[in-house]
Amino acid sequence: MKKVVYSLFVVLSCLACTSSEITSTVTLAVEIGPLCPVANVNDVTPCGLSNTELNEIYSSYSAKVFSSSDNSKLFYNAALTYPANIQVTLPFDQYTIEVSNAGKAITVNPNSFSVNSTNTSVITINVDTGIR
Repeated sequence: MKKVVYSLFVVLSCLACTSSEITSTVTLAVEIGPLCPVANVNDVTPCGLSNTELNEIYSSYSAKVFSSSDNSKLFYNAALTYPANIQVTLPFDQYTIEVSNAGKAITVNPNSFSVNSTNTSVITINVDTGIR
C-alpha cells in the first residue's frame, strides 16, 4: 500500500513539473519622434500628419523582442503600425528590445525590461529620429 501511495505521489509530482510556464501580457507602446522640427500644440496627431502618413512612417520600423537569458530566442518580430501598441504574452524573464528602420538598428530607451508579475504592464519605448 505504501508503494502505491508513493508511486501515485511521484506521478502527480511529475505532472506538476510539466505544467505551462507562468506568463504575463506586456504592451509595448513604441513612440517614434520627433517627426518634424516644430510641432503645433493644436495638432491631434504628431506634426498634424494623417493616420495614413503615420502608418507609412511607422511601417518602415520593425520591433523584435529577445530573451536576455537566451539571446537566440526571438519572442516577437513585426513591422510597426500607428499607433504602435504591441501586445505580447511572455514568460517570466529578462528581455531585450531591438528596433530597426530599413534594416538599420536604432538605439531605443529603454532597451530592456523584465517580466516578473502576472499583472499586465505597459512599457513605453522611445525611438529618437534625430529630427530637431
